[in-house]
Amino acid sequence: MRAQINGQSDHGRQLVQVLPVDHRVDRQRQPGQVVDTAAFTLTATLDTPGQLTPDPASDRLYLTPPCQCRTEQCNTLILSAQTLTGTDTLFPPQDPLIAPCVIETTLDPQNQLLYALIYNGVAGSNSGNTFSAFDVSGPPQPVYEAGQISYYGRFALDPEQQRVFISRGRLDRSFIERFELQGQTLTQTLELAGAAGLLFYDPPRDRLYTVNGPALQVFDGDLTLLSEIALPGAFTPLTFDSAAQRLYLSDSNANLLIVETSGGQLDPPPSAVFSPQPASSQLFSTPAGDYFRLDNGRLYHAQGQSWTLLGRGLPDRSISAFAVSPNYQTDRTLLVGLSAQGRNGGLFRSSDGGDTWQPSTRGLTDLEISQIVFSAHLCPGPDHFPDNALSRPFPLHRRR
Repeated sequence: MRAQINGQSDHGRQLVQVLPVDHRVDRQRQPGQVVDTAAFTLTATLDTPGQLTPDPASDRLYLTPPCQCRTEQCNTLILSAQTLTGTDTLFPPQDPLIAPCVIETTLDPQNQLLYALIYNGVAGSNSGNTFSAFDVSGPPQPVYEAGQISYYGRFALDPEQQRVFISRGRLDRSFIERFELQGQTLTQTLELAGAAGLLFYDPPRDRLYTVNGPALQVFDGDLTLLSEIALPGAFTPLTFDSAAQRLYLSDSNANLLIVETSGGQLDPPPSAVFSPQPASSQLFSTPAGDYFRLDNGRLYHAQGQSWTLLGRGLPDRSISAFAVSPNYQTDRTLLVGLSAQGRNGGLFRSSDGGDTWQPSTRGLTDLEISQIVFSAHLCPGPDHFPDNALSRPFPLHRRR
């Protein structure tokens, strides 16, 4: 058994990944050390520090040393796990002024695909990353090169279907993207705007978990939002236990949070907060005498002289759009769109007059919703058209 220890996690803790190869441990980001895990004795030390990516299917280690981009070539070294030596590199030798600056790698050992995160070497507002992917079943062969300059999160692997998910953010917009290996080329097959976070994928259940501060969202492999829960603060995901269906997270104070992903009860809506500022209210009514009020991003319902806050199952974010079904008296259907400045939007549907809500995003390519329009005539059933333009081209989505 080999365990890979990361000596520089987000919060100063060491993370352990167990690999079924031999009785050694590779320690990353500090000068690499090899530890016999049976006796817990140090057996060797690498001369070069850096980020290590072991390959449990071969004798390879991928070492990415820290370096100064554009003054030297920042490359990934390919080493022998037995001798800790090697002369091969991921990229061929190039002029540092034009060479890709590799800063981190992630390996899909089942498909022998290595993902390399690359710094663009530009300071200021134009700074960012791209990534490349390589087939490393033999000498490294590129299957995907470059991409949009963004800030990329971690890679979430789906080895069985030869897919990878990754989040990226640029300026005030964020995205989750899905790539698939098609022949000898890695191809983007889906992009969802208005979603972000650090990702973990659960292949047996086709679930993608994304954590963005105090929000945990669950998508399927087609990037349809299935559910969202509020976390008790801002947390960073550490690892996911697929067998036990548990997600392990930590905060900046090294507190550990364990989330069971098998289900639970919906949280009540967050309590209303009084604002001394003039409210921006919208009033909606139905023929049956139901009234709905959208006030400062919160939704209220009244049938008489008092108002009730709605929102069980809704994330604690501002409601930017609201619509009542034309057939509300029979189908009790409501829709709300959420807004979060380019990140973590969403479309939610209620079929019980607003008592409970569920995500309704299948087919959407952008989760930032600014307007919703119902149609009672285009076809039987409650078609709705969320407009997620937000000063971009005006897309309409039809849903049955």
